[in-house]
Amino acid sequence: MYVYSFGFVLVELITGLKPIMTTSTTDIRRRFLSLMDENTLDSILDDQVLRGESGGVVAVAKLPKRCLDLNGKKRPYIKEVAVEL
Repeated sequence: MYVYSFGFVLVELITGLKPIMTTSTTDIRRRFLSLMDENTLDSILDDQVLRGESGGVVAVAKLPKRCLDLNGKKRPYIKEVAVEL
């Protein structure tokens, strides 16, 4: 449960999306995962993140993708997340 929530925090950090939006969190999750699958993540990234090294952003974005997996057994443990960060 905590890793799933942390995945949303990571998405908020790299996209600049507000934690409280008019759309549901499920829509944010679907949009993020869809853009990851289509390799068009840069269309949703925060401008400050885009000014940095883009190669690192994709690597970091893979982490919340794993955290947001609906199958809890496929999510990483929080210790794994900490090591990757």
